[in-house]
Amino acid sequence: MKFNLLVALFIIALTSCDGIKVMSDYDKSVDFEKYETIQFYGWEENSDQILSKFDKERIENAVSLEFRNRGHQIVESNAELVVSLFIITKTETRETATTEYYGGYGPYFGYGPQWGWGPGYGYGYASTTIDKQDFQVGTLVISVYDRSKKELIWEGVGQGSVGENTSNREARLNHAIGKIMYKYPVKPLRK
Repeated sequence: MKFNLLVALFIIALTSCDGIKVMSDYDKSVDFEKYETIQFYGWEENSDQILSKFDKERIENAVSLEFRNRGHQIVESNAELVVSLFIITKTETRETATTEYYGGYGPYFGYGPQWGWGPGYGYGYASTTIDKQDFQVGTLVISVYDRSKKELIWEGVGQGSVGENTSNREARLNHAIGKIMYKYPVKPLRK
C-alpha cells in the first residue's frame, strides 16, 4: 500500500511541470524520419504493476499523442519502432541551514575605550539549525528501439520531485511528457 502511494505521488510529481529535469540521448547515425509505425512494448519490470489503471492510461495516451504529432502511426504489432516505458521512485534528503544572531553590540562610532573615534565592540552569539527534509523523486524513462535491429536508438528521461497538487492532472502530465519528448529527433508536425 505504501509503495502504491509513492507511485501515485510520482505521477503527481510528473504532472507538476515546474521543476522537471529532462535528459535525452540518441543514436546520431539513425535517420528518424524514415520510421512510420510505432508499437508499445509495455512497461519494464514492475512499472505496470505499481501504477493504477488510470495513471498508466494517462501516460500511454500522452506518449502516443507525442508520437502521433510527429507523424508516426501507432500499431499493435510489426511496427518499425518499439517503445518501452519505465518508472521508478526514490527518497532523497534535502538539508537547509538557518543561522540566527543574538545580542552583542554592532559597529558604532563614538568615544571608545581610548579617547577618540572608532568602531565599538561587544559580545554576542549565533545559533545554526539544520533542517533535514525527505522527499520523493520520480523518474519516467521512455525508450525507443529499432525493432529490426533490436537496438536502442533514443531515450528520454524526466525526473522531478513529488508535489501534492492534483488539479488538472491530465493536462499537466501531457505537458511533462511533451517536455521529455521535446528533443526527440523528429519535430511535431502540428501541435
